[in-house]
Order: sequence, then C-alpha cells, then structure tokens
Amino acid sequence: MNIAKFDKWGEALDRMQELCDRFRLGNDLVDKLRAEELYYSAEFSIKSIQADDRYRNFVRSFEDAHNALVYHVIESVKPEGSTILTLLFVSDFKGNWEKEWIKPDGTIVAYEGLVDDSMSGGFGNDIVEVKIEGMGGHLVRIG
Repeated sequence: MNIAKFDKWGEALDRMQELCDRFRLGNDLVDKLRAEELYYSAEFSIKSIQADDRYRNFVRSFEDAHNALVYHVIESVKPEGSTILTLLFVSDFKGNWEKEWIKPDGTIVAYEGLVDDSMSGGFGNDIVEVKIEGMGGHLVRIG
C-alpha cells in the first residue's frame, strides 16, 4: 500500500490525542506532533530527551523500510549500556490501524530495536506489544 503521509499524520494525531486524554498528559505531545516534531522520552522517567543522529537515523530507517510514520519514541538504556528505542507508529496498512491503537490494558503495538545492534545480546528488532503509561506529561514504557 501507499497511504498518503497526510492520512498517516491524521491517524497519528488521533492516536496521540487518545493517549494524552487517557493518561491526562495535557496537549504538549499533540502540539509537538502538529508541528511535525517527533518527541522522544525516557523509559521510567518524566523527562524528554534530545535525539542524536543515531536516533534520527534509526527512526528514518524504520519509516523507510516499512513505509510507516513514527509519532513517538521512548528510549530505554539497559544496565550493560545498550539503548533500545520503542517506536509508536502508524503502519501503511489501514486494515491494521485499529489493532495498533492502545488497548484497555495499556498495551500498544510498537517497533523495538537496538540503536547499536552490534550489542544485541539476544534482543532483536521487531514489532511487538509493549505496555505504556503516562507520567508527568510523558509516555513511558513499563513492560
């Protein structure tokens, strides 16, 4: 498929609004998305982070490979120093969109992968369901 980016942005805004409403996050995340700014947050933290080139390239590679639109990124730094990014995204398949929305138990379809896959330690890049919550105006990965 080749769903127009405009349609994916509309879907992403609806999803982000749902997340903000559900977790009482205010409108900052929706406002940033409207301004076409990708927001990066840290796992288990209420802080936002600055994306470096590795993160931007990781997101761009995923979007290009899957013809998807990423609308939020959550960083997880593991004790051994590897960094996993969780990408909330809109796929190129409208038939999957309903399945990609957050579920009542807080799980959501996301893409997870290591920024530096040479340190994988058994962790593979894959589309999975992760659990998220809202905390202090940010989304955090808790599962």
